[in-house]
Amino acid sequence: MYVMARESSLRQDLSEILKVLIEKKVLMNRVMLTTDASTPSFHEKFGVTDHLVKIAINQGIDPVLAYRMVTLTPAEYYGLDNEIGGIAPGRYADILVLKDLLHPTPEKVIAKGRIVAERGELTEAFPRIHWERFFPRSTFSNRDWKASEDLFRISCNEKRIRFPTLRLVNTVITRIEWVEFEAKDGALQIRPNDGFCFLSLVSRDGTWVSNGIIKGYGRIEGLASSFNTAAQILAIGYNPEAMSIAVNRVLEIKGGIVAVEDGRVIYEFPLPIGGIMSEAPMGILAKKDEEFQKLLSRKGFPFHDPLYSLIFLPNDFLPEGRINYNGVVDIKRGEILWPRRDLAS
Repeated sequence: MYVMARESSLRQDLSEILKVLIEKKVLMNRVMLTTDASTPSFHEKFGVTDHLVKIAINQGIDPVLAYRMVTLTPAEYYGLDNEIGGIAPGRYADILVLKDLLHPTPEKVIAKGRIVAERGELTEAFPRIHWERFFPRSTFSNRDWKASEDLFRISCNEKRIRFPTLRLVNTVITRIEWVEFEAKDGALQIRPNDGFCFLSLVSRDGTWVSNGIIKGYGRIEGLASSFNTAAQILAIGYNPEAMSIAVNRVLEIKGGIVAVEDGRVIYEFPLPIGGIMSEAPMGILAKKDEEFQKLLSRKGFPFHDPLYSLIFLPNDFLPEGRINYNGVVDIKRGEILWPRRDLAS
C-alpha cells in the first residue's frame, strides 16, 4: 500500500499528517507527498515539490527520505522507476542541482541532459505543445446558440415552492436544505439578501440545463465558468440577465471564467485550451487567480480558494448535494431531487 500525503492550497495540513506518522513510527518508504490540484497563486508563493520537502525536513524527516517521497517513491507507484525517479544508467537525465540537502529549491535544472534553468531563470525555451491534438477546437459547440434569462428559470405553478438548495459549508462540501420560496409569474423567486443565488449547469452545446439554488457563495450578479469536473458551463448569480451575459461571454472566448455586474464584464479569465487551461505564464495565471479570490471575497464568499467550488459543484463523487447532468442530486442517496431540463435543439 502507498499513501499520498497532501499539502494544497485548499488544505495545508501536511505538517500535522507527518507528525502523526512519525509519532506512530510508520515506515515511510511508501509515503508520497503531493500538492494535489493547488491554485496558481499557491504555487507562485510557495513552490511545488520543493515546498513539500521543506515541510518534511522541518518535521524531522531525514532529508534523503524526504527527497525520495517526491521522486523515487512516486515513480515506483506508477511503475515508471525504470525511466524516472532516480539518477542511474538508462534513466532520463532529469537532475536538480541543489545548494545542499536542506535547501530543496533547485539552483540548476537539467532535463534530458541539458541545462534548462539556472538561478530561477529559464536558459532554454519550453518546447511548443500542440494542444489541438488533445483538445480539438470543437470542444465548444459551433452550434449557434445563446443563453437567455429564461435558461435559469425554475418553473413553478404554485404561489410557494419547497426547493432543494445547496448550502456551502466550506469551499467544497455542501449540505442539502429544503427551503420554501415564493413564486411569481410561474417562476421561483430568490432572496439575494438571504444569501441565495441561482445555480445552473448548462451543456456546452446548449441542449440541456440543470437549474438549482445555492446559498453561501456570496452576493454576485452573474458568474460563469467552464473550469469544472463536468466539462460544461456552470453559472451562479442572483441576476439571470447577468448570468446570461456571463455564459455568452464564456462561449465567445471558447472557455474561461467570467463575472458580470451592472451589465458589463468585471472579470475575465480566458481558458482557451479545452475550456480548462491556458498557455499564459504562471505569473499571469497567479495574478488572475488572486484577482478572482479578491473579487469573490468582496462579494461575500466566506471561504478561501473559490476556484475549488467552481470545480467541484458539478461533480458526482463528493457529498452531499451537487448539480450535474442529472439535475440537483443527493450523491449519498443516489437521488435526483430536481431533474435537468432538455432544451430545444
